[in-house]
Amino acid sequence: MSASSPPPYAKLSGKIMWGDVYSDPRAPLPDLNFVVRTPSVRLGRSGFHGFEESEDFLALCTHKALSRHHATISWQQATDQWEILCKSKNGMVVDQAFYMKDERVELEHKSSIKIGPCALYFLLPTPEDDLTDLTPPPPPPQEQQPPHEPQE
Repeated sequence: MSASSPPPYAKLSGKIMWGDVYSDPRAPLPDLNFVVRTPSVRLGRSGFHGFEESEDFLALCTHKALSRHHATISWQQATDQWEILCKSKNGMVVDQAFYMKDERVELEHKSSIKIGPCALYFLLPTPEDDLTDLTPPPPPPQEQQPPHEPQE
């Protein structure tokens, strides 16, 4: 992480469950690990002009079952809660419930998200999930000098 990167708000971790027709069927499917560093991030298909990965867009895969802008994860300050908004006619599954286009659902720590071939978990930074590798460690403590005693 660069010195100018903000600390992570959350992490999306998971796997691509199936490839597209152009994929080598013997090739292993990649793991997905993304850091959410902004209060709002779009999830979608990669490989299109204007849809390259950035701070506010996470390109999950190139499969056509995933829309270019499939969903948006955002922090809702009014409710003090993360939520995901479906932006695709293909829908999405969150915590084993199906949601259609323009439906929103609150996200909790370890919420499961399935969009297209991507199965993800929404993870908030907690010590149990060891998201500490996403932020630099604090500087070591300064050695304290003994108090200066006045000389007589």
